Amino acid sequence: MSFLHPGLLLAGALAVSIPIIIHLLFRQRRKPIEWAAMRFLLEAYRKRRRRLKLEHWILLAVRCLVIACLALALGRPLLEGAGLLGGSGRDVYLIVDNGVASSLRATDGSTALDEHKQRARAILDALNPGDRAGLITRGAPADAGVRPASSDLGAIGRLIDELEPTDGATDLQGALGALAAHIESIEDDEDPRPTVATIVSDFRVGSADLTRPLAQSLRGLEDVRLLAVEPTELLAGNTQIVGIEPLRSVVLTGAGRAAEDVSVRVQLARTGSAVGEAGVTTVRLRAEEPGASGSAADDSRATVRWTPGQSEASVTMTVRLDRIGEEGAGASVLVGSIDRDALEADNTLRTPVRITDALEVGIVGTRRFTGGATLADRSAADWLRPALAPTETTPVRLTDLEPGALDEATLIGLDALFVPQPDLIPDEAWGVLRGFSDRGGLIVVTPPAETTVHLWTDAFTEAFDLAWSFPRESVDAPDDGVFTIDAETSGGGGLLTLLAEELEPLLRPVGVFRVLAPDLGAASGTARLLELSSGEPWLIASRPGSVGSATREETPGGLAVDNSPGRAGVVLYLASAPTLAWTDLPARPLMVPLTQELVRQGVGSSGSSLVMSAGKPASLSAGVASISRVDGEGAGRAIDVDDRGVSAQPVRSAGIFEALDRAGRARSVLAVNADTRSARTDLNAPEALRAWLNASFGSQDEERVAWLDSESPGETLSAGDRGSPFSLPLLIAALALALLETGLARWFAHAWREPRRTGAGVTA
Repeated sequence: MSFLHPGLLLAGALAVSIPIIIHLLFRQRRKPIEWAAMRFLLEAYRKRRRRLKLEHWILLAVRCLVIACLALALGRPLLEGAGLLGGSGRDVYLIVDNGVASSLRATDGSTALDEHKQRARAILDALNPGDRAGLITRGAPADAGVRPASSDLGAIGRLIDELEPTDGATDLQGALGALAAHIESIEDDEDPRPTVATIVSDFRVGSADLTRPLAQSLRGLEDVRLLAVEPTELLAGNTQIVGIEPLRSVVLTGAGRAAEDVSVRVQLARTGSAVGEAGVTTVRLRAEEPGASGSAADDSRATVRWTPGQSEASVTMTVRLDRIGEEGAGASVLVGSIDRDALEADNTLRTPVRITDALEVGIVGTRRFTGGATLADRSAADWLRPALAPTETTPVRLTDLEPGALDEATLIGLDALFVPQPDLIPDEAWGVLRGFSDRGGLIVVTPPAETTVHLWTDAFTEAFDLAWSFPRESVDAPDDGVFTIDAETSGGGGLLTLLAEELEPLLRPVGVFRVLAPDLGAASGTARLLELSSGEPWLIASRPGSVGSATREETPGGLAVDNSPGRAGVVLYLASAPTLAWTDLPARPLMVPLTQELVRQGVGSSGSSLVMSAGKPASLSAGVASISRVDGEGAGRAIDVDDRGVSAQPVRSAGIFEALDRAGRARSVLAVNADTRSARTDLNAPEALRAWLNASFGSQDEERVAWLDSESPGETLSAGDRGSPFSLPLLIAALALALLETGLARWFAHAWREPRRTGAGVTA
């Protein structure tokens, strides 16, 4: 048995001796004085001596017990935890940080997670008999490994010892949310137990981003205490490789070519104490076939020299991509790496690149067997064909498709679709186009050139789940009908990156005479690639269903990368039909490079190659049945993918995966990287961190968070126990004994004897 206040218990135990000392002092013999009636008193005493001694011993014992119970009440024996005083103990949940930042190594070779596990075991050892423990790991997504709490503390300890760091973020919000959901699910008739949540982490910026407020997960849970290990004050530096950006994510080798040189921009970052130092970092870059390991001899190398205070840097490198597969199509993985440091998880980054001989592009429209007699008579499809395949050696193969004959079988094998006559698409065929997009296809839509009233826009926006509002009629250009195009917003998530330097002079001679521009409202997730001088969008890009989606992540150019199921494709919309009646773009030098870039970069952004951070389920295009790891220790391990395109399990470790269809054929390559944002090693201020944690209770005024003493976790756990500062059952027992002592003292002193009365009413 242990006591909350052992010092008070010791003082009380010493106080028990006071009645005994008084009793012994009063037993000291005095010199007897003889007097006349003494003989009768002594005779009476001798007759009742045994009874008097028994009464004295009873009173002495009761008085000692009164003081002993008071001492125990103040010392607070932790009997409630053992269930001996009507209580049922506590539920203590250990929330252990095993995110990517926990793999930070100290100079002795131990990791931050090793320290977390030692502290968690110390807390476990400090629990009282009758306490239960639960375990929640914070490596994203948070895993409620032991919930509800268990009384088998030994098993909890073994689970703690087996923890390994993940490559994902630290998900404290998910951990607290899981705990709150469990507490709220407890039935009212169950025996309530106080709950203590203990967060074990070093709380660096990577594992506690104070710029992202916690959800109020614990709001209204008054019986929950939150304890946290104080944030570390140990400085640590870290250098990261945060980006690999090939200028083209789809490499077209063309017929007869076996390799292609590709320029790649590699981005680096430094955090923590490394920012204030000068340094040199060697960057290595190589291309690997999925499942194969390249040699150091294949690496391209570059050197980055850091100046004090510099936190970001980039370097452009060239790597040679070899054609993969029997037919010259496949994927290569760009693997970038830097020198080893204290946190190795973010020293390697992977990006897949698709390699193919040519892109398969379909044009949906009515095919005319004779071209227009003049340039003005040419249809949109007539202008698109030479722009997509200007020469015989251009690595683009065209297929003409009838609008009324569209089905899934017709679209198999295509990479992109141009729809210059959307008014001819049957209503049921729009669902076929949406399925093509969900499987990773690029779709480019333009208004029909000869339509006056545009009713097709309703089916278009509904099928692709786009929050765009179209007018029913196109608008003529005012005055001379020539619009100038604003090139300032032409970033578009990288779709026009390679044209950025030449775009302005190429745009200058282009005129726009008629437009059907949608109203985008305040919706995000749509990239304005090109705008008219009036501010109307002219060329825009979006992902189906991404507008207003809570799961999207936007690129710097504004194109949403949607992580929700089945959102792989990209939809491009040009607000003018590519005919000379709407715009002179088809006759300008911009037409060919603009079309080529939209197709090549658009296909590359449409899900044929995927990159994600570890710590969440993979979101893939429709038709993928599983993903299988092809590198590292987990090679060959498969994860099922449901009909929505979401993996059944989160991907917690970095590596290369192949996305397979139901027939076992590789559909695409998935590169999973460590979450670099969560690997930052900067320090957090304790008071700011406390306020951040306290916000999870929904109150800024009431302080609900306490720091956990790593040296004496048991005292911190018990110091905040709610209730009386003494043990109420023992206090009641002391009061009862005090009343008993009063009664016994009066009884033994014959104070309650009724006097005998004579007939005249005089006491005898």
